[in-house]
Amino acid sequence: MKTAQKNIGLLKRSIIMFLFILILTAGDCSKPADDYTPWYSQDWEFTTIAHGSGFADFAIGTDNSLHFLYYFSGGNTEFDGSLYKRIKSSGEEKEWSLWSGALGPYASIILDSSNTPHIAACYNLVRLQYATISNDQLLVTTIASSAGGGNNDIAIDTNGVPYIVNEFSASLFSVVSNLVVISNNEYSFSKINISSNNIMHLINQTVMYKVISNGNFIYDSISGGSGEHNALVLDSSNSPHIIYLNNGIQYFHKSNASWIQETIPDTGNYAHKPDITVSSNGTVHIVYFSSDEGMAGLGVQELWHAWKTGGQWYKEKLCIEKLSFKSNLRIRIDPDGKLNIVFFLDYHKSISGPLLIRAVKK
Repeated sequence: MKTAQKNIGLLKRSIIMFLFILILTAGDCSKPADDYTPWYSQDWEFTTIAHGSGFADFAIGTDNSLHFLYYFSGGNTEFDGSLYKRIKSSGEEKEWSLWSGALGPYASIILDSSNTPHIAACYNLVRLQYATISNDQLLVTTIASSAGGGNNDIAIDTNGVPYIVNEFSASLFSVVSNLVVISNNEYSFSKINISSNNIMHLINQTVMYKVISNGNFIYDSISGGSGEHNALVLDSSNSPHIIYLNNGIQYFHKSNASWIQETIPDTGNYAHKPDITVSSNGTVHIVYFSSDEGMAGLGVQELWHAWKTGGQWYKEKLCIEKLSFKSNLRIRIDPDGKLNIVFFLDYHKSISGPLLIRAVKK
């Protein structure tokens, strides 16, 4: 009897010890990669645009048409399929295969006054190419067979002439099939915007250039050290607004011909892929990905929108998901004045395959 009671006592102690260990380990943060809770803001409408592997750029037409550059990856190359997708305001959709090779995030698109797309991209991350659509047919022109890849951007002047900048292109002013490629042997440009009076605004990681239409470079330095993931936009007064990453998101704008620098609050070291736009009333809007160390370990990102009005910065969170910070993030304003944000979703628990997502402010 005593032996049986002793065994029961040992069993009770073992059960208590097991429950104690179970309680201690219940709060362990070492979760599996898909153990997270997605969250989406009710103030935004989220729509799936396409399945794919990544996202490059996005434009909105004056007729409310939507234009997307995205790609598929697989096979023996990093990116093996590049597509342009148009969605008319009527809902009619059409896709064109740009080329069966790399596009990745290194591509850009702009629309002319007729809402015709003009696309610049580095095919296989080497060959700089230009594409457009005429009578619903895709036309592709090779600009340089060994541009060296890297970031590029495209803009159109008031005469309808496309201008392309590429980080590693060696030519200063090359004219190919009525388009212009701009670069400089000393500085590599990554963003371009052309004002309504045909003055070109160009930036690399730390410097801004203005290029008058006759081709003369005017150097205009921006202090603040080196940066990355920059973006450039002109407001309705043709004044430049620039952001880049350097210990948070640094924002530059001009006041009385002088540069004003601000750091976007609480962006810290965890911000990725920022983009910027300015509304017709002068409100500055910035979007970016963010993740702390714990979230990054799960591959989870937050999508944030910051805006400045009345001299004050405000912020809102759009979603918490497995967002692709390797793809680009874009913010645009449609003809109705609504904010449009396009990003790429690496993974969703209830939907198979990576997704290209468009968010519209309600």
